[in-house]
Amino acid sequence: MKKRMFHDEAVAYGELYGITVDEYIDTPTTALPFSARVINRFMSNGITTVADLLRTTPAYLISLKGFGKTCLDEVEAYIAALQSSEHAANKIRALSEASNTHIKSFKDQIALGDFSFVEQGEWSEEKIKYIELLKEAFSVLGAEMVFDCIMSPEKVTPIIQMFDGFQNEMKPYIEIQKLLQAISPQRRNKKAIWYIKAFTINEEEREQLQTVCTSDTQTIAEMAARITPNNIQVFILAKKFLKWCRFDLRSEIEELFENLYKNERACTVIKLRAEGKTLEQIGNTLGVTRERVRQIEMKVKRTFARLHSRIRIVSKIAAERNGDTVLTPAEIAHYCERDTSEISYLLQSYEGTNYTYDKQLDVYSMKIADLLIRTSVEIESISKELYFREGGTKPDDKDLYFDTDCLALLESKWCLSNKVVMVSSPILYLEQDENLYLTPLHKAHKRGTSSSDWQKAYQAVKHNRVKSLHKKGTLKHFIRSLGALYLLNIYYQDQIFDLESNSNGNLFDASIGSSVFSIQLHPFPGIDASGTYKKNDDFDKCMYLIQATDKTKEIAQKALIEINNKLMEKVLSQVNQEFTTMTESLTSVDLKDKVAKAVEKYKAQLLVPIAKENGVLLTKAFNEIRYEAVLNKCQY
Repeated sequence: MKKRMFHDEAVAYGELYGITVDEYIDTPTTALPFSARVINRFMSNGITTVADLLRTTPAYLISLKGFGKTCLDEVEAYIAALQSSEHAANKIRALSEASNTHIKSFKDQIALGDFSFVEQGEWSEEKIKYIELLKEAFSVLGAEMVFDCIMSPEKVTPIIQMFDGFQNEMKPYIEIQKLLQAISPQRRNKKAIWYIKAFTINEEEREQLQTVCTSDTQTIAEMAARITPNNIQVFILAKKFLKWCRFDLRSEIEELFENLYKNERACTVIKLRAEGKTLEQIGNTLGVTRERVRQIEMKVKRTFARLHSRIRIVSKIAAERNGDTVLTPAEIAHYCERDTSEISYLLQSYEGTNYTYDKQLDVYSMKIADLLIRTSVEIESISKELYFREGGTKPDDKDLYFDTDCLALLESKWCLSNKVVMVSSPILYLEQDENLYLTPLHKAHKRGTSSSDWQKAYQAVKHNRVKSLHKKGTLKHFIRSLGALYLLNIYYQDQIFDLESNSNGNLFDASIGSSVFSIQLHPFPGIDASGTYKKNDDFDKCMYLIQATDKTKEIAQKALIEINNKLMEKVLSQVNQEFTTMTESLTSVDLKDKVAKAVEKYKAQLLVPIAKENGVLLTKAFNEIRYEAVLNKCQY
């Protein structure tokens, strides 16, 4: 702590610093640039104006509960600055009075707007400037107001006081506008909420700032327009936030590396590690042991973690990209001047609470763990609703489990484990099939180590967030949980889509309204007289299947039965004719075999001719078929 100027702490500040106390009777302490802690101590102890503060003593302030040395430093730094500004003002006032005594002798002429006296004598440059200001004032105020100011000052005193009061009231708003103007125009028009999240990880401070940032779409400029001095704590925090918004990320990253690499060896180790070199290889290059390389690397990582907790690179980039919560290394590289492999390597190994790195997908994600939990909670809820809708009878209490009870029932009915969800969003740059074609409900009806990967991640993050965040709170697990929720929502909606005459389903929206996922559709297998639905090998993977509507399917089946009856009449006639003329003696088994072969032979011969004969009937029947896409509930 710096030494204070005076040792007598029983003397009031106004006397100690030689400041005229009465001039600050109308200046509220809430308008001063103090911390929230200092302002709160002032308010709770009746120090509401600067005059009140100047009448207090250092000894009194230090005796207040919660008012420590740091607070006292704040106060004395302000009063010292106030002393300097008052001394400067007094000096200007004295010079002005001395130089303008002669001008005052012409006040009657000035009151009438007559400045002809200027031409009657010699005037210094300083006095000429002063007279020009008087001319401007006369022009602005008007002849009547100027006359009253000079001849009847008591008439204008209330007006002056009113303007002084207005000026004091406007000071906080002017201060906010100045802070806003210091922020780049481009940044001013970006969503404030993401800058708030980057500004602080303190939930209480975030909530305070969100009292003036009331919408996720509100820009920094729109937020600034809502900041008022009504709540001094929020006002001070908001000012601090706007000052912070002037950050230059590129400069901060460059400064980080300057502080990070205390020697060339540390720089070399991180560069080579970023290139994929092993500890052993780097040790051989530098002529040190593998263990020494590990120590150097860990020291750099610890320093990086400390510096990054203040800078929050990923959070700031997400804010700069207007809320882009999933960032690729290439997107981060845009904000770095140096070789980006080093910053990427260090960010990947950083363990914080504001983002996670997904190694498999090679992306940095913001608050994915929170989304994983929220999604999984929704899965629990919808699973229970589907359970009761599908005939579940277990009471809805603490003993009803969403996985081993609810999903287990749905699995037995619908084969959920096999249902495929495809990641079809163009903004997710995924290449591996395992990330593109998901079976998110595979093993979801089980528990513990046997359950699905996203379930295990959900339970781990829910019960031990700090320990599990980086390993389990990943984008991979979130996407899979979201896919599971998407699938269950489709079953919950239980929609039937009318395809009219579109039998191949090429007009069907396989996304079912999603901008991220789509499902697999089983094609229409055709119709035979028996009504059998012919399933492809991937039938159980399909969420939806195409079938003929019941009404139109019956029409087609009747036509097929009619034609089939005509076909069998002719087939049996040919078979009878053949066996009537047959002379060889056969056992019953051989006879049965010969008849069966004969039937198949004549069916093959007669099918096309019969179909041609009944072409009109067939065409009409099949033209009338209408199709629909329905949920695959293992109904066939």
